[in-house]
Order: sequence, then C-alpha cells, then structure tokens
Amino acid sequence: MATTNNIWVGVDPGKTGAVALVVPTSSEVRMADTPVLVEAGKKTAYDHQGMRRLLLDFTQGRAVGVLVVIEAQQAMPKQGATSGFTTGMGYGLWLGLLAGLQIPFKIVQPAGWKKRLMDGEPRTAQASVAVALRHYPTLRDQLVGPKGGLKDGRADALLLAHYGRLFFSGS
Repeated sequence: MATTNNIWVGVDPGKTGAVALVVPTSSEVRMADTPVLVEAGKKTAYDHQGMRRLLLDFTQGRAVGVLVVIEAQQAMPKQGATSGFTTGMGYGLWLGLLAGLQIPFKIVQPAGWKKRLMDGEPRTAQASVAVALRHYPTLRDQLVGPKGGLKDGRADALLLAHYGRLFFSGS
C-alpha cells in the first residue's frame, strides 16, 4: 500500500554537508550540519553515532510519509584518492544508516536535481544558497554565516528535500 509522503529530508552526504527537514503542513524546516569529529579545529572523521542520532531526531515520532532524498556520490576526475575515499565513506555511512533504521530513501544524481531546481544557474555554492533562499527566504541566518560565509551544504540539503517534495510527493 503506497503512502503519500508529507515529510521530506534532504541529505548532502559530504563531511561539509548537512541534513534538512521540510514539513510543509506545519511549515517546519530544520537543518543540521553533518556530524563530524573535530580535533585541533579540523574535521577528522564522520561521527557515526551523531549521524544516527540526527536521522532519528529528524524522523522518529513523525507520521508515516517520511522520505529521505540523498545525493549520489562518485569519484570525480582529478579528485585525490583520500578525498574520493572520504566522500564514498560518508555516502556509504548515510546509506547504511538509512537502511538499518528502515527509513525510506531515494538516491538522486547531482546533475538531475540541479538541472530541475537550478536550471540556468551556475553550479556554485553561491547559486545553491541563492536558489534555496528563493524558496525559503526566512532561512537566511541558517544559510549565510554572520560574516557572510555561505553554508552551501545546508543549502544543498534543503534543496534536496525540496526536490523530493516536488518530484516524489506520491512515492
């Protein structure tokens, strides 16, 4: 029996990524950066338990109809081996946690969701934040830091949740 999704969660799986929750019926929107371990001011590793807690916090106790939209990851040309490994590890951790917690999810290709939501825009951090602010103008303080730094991981996660809302609402 198919259910109608009414809660969307977007996951930008990188170490500088984020998770965003969109519940249109209550106008609730929440965002959190990907949990990571920090040593000497440097993000050293994914915080596996923190990631699990974040997913549970965003999805448990909610009515049926949760769908997580996660951006597919792959090795990129000219990307170093360490960077590629780290990206793949984070992506695999998110997928494993979603499967283990039995949270329904869809994997989307970056080019696909960006083409539909950012058509005509450059594929930059600035554009991601600008497009996210067009859809969610009240969230500026969560997408732009006090000194003007862009939180593009949050913007991408928010846009992934928005993409799910637009294109997977009957899944």
